[in-house]
Amino acid sequence: MATVVVSVSAIAEPAPKGAVPPLGHQIVAAASVVLATTKIVDGHVSYRVEEVWKAPASGASLKAGEAVRLDTRMHGLLGYRPANDQTVVLFFVDSGRAAGSPLELLPVVDGVMTYSPHDASVQETITLPQLRERVAGLVIPLRVSFIGLKSVPKIALAHNNLAPMLVLFEDHLVQRVIFKKPRKYSDIESVDVSSTDTPNLDIAYTDSRWTFSCKLEDKRDFIKVLHFFERKGVRLGAEARRMLSSP
Repeated sequence: MATVVVSVSAIAEPAPKGAVPPLGHQIVAAASVVLATTKIVDGHVSYRVEEVWKAPASGASLKAGEAVRLDTRMHGLLGYRPANDQTVVLFFVDSGRAAGSPLELLPVVDGVMTYSPHDASVQETITLPQLRERVAGLVIPLRVSFIGLKSVPKIALAHNNLAPMLVLFEDHLVQRVIFKKPRKYSDIESVDVSSTDTPNLDIAYTDSRWTFSCKLEDKRDFIKVLHFFERKGVRLGAEARRMLSSP
């Protein structure tokens, strides 16, 4: 099993002002994020990669089963102490394969991580599944997706019932009717719910006359998706707000 030596010279970047929370900024800023298990043998600490949640767009990246040695002295100044067989989530500014400065090292304790435990103003507690969703994306199972017009929202100009897609990431979403297309949340004009035979999720964009609509596999996912857009500060239409307020 190959071992990669990585030097830690920084723990985190200052979070920018704005709507994105500090942990969210780190998720966006990281080129690589992995789930790893701490291994201590004869006093030597290494981290075995279990899952790769985010990899660089190009170049080599860490693989499951690979071992990474980290200089955690900077983290130790803030109270971190490695423990054998403890799960951690590692954020890297690059692939993690070369010497660099990991953004974060988050130990998992009873299934929970605390981001910035010493600064209550930006502190965030999050479970492992929640962080995995935020890093790797929240995949919404769809029955079908449509392209429509803002002026005539119930008429589909194209549809996809073979491989429709809606994935919600920290700073953007990816949708697919004909082509897979990323869009920023700041580009969204509104999100609403309409109905034909079954409810549709409708997303309108400020810079386009086209809309993206879809039917979800599970109606219960509507509440999860609408709450997600609400947290992102996206304007919800009347039907969407009514669905959220319904018992």
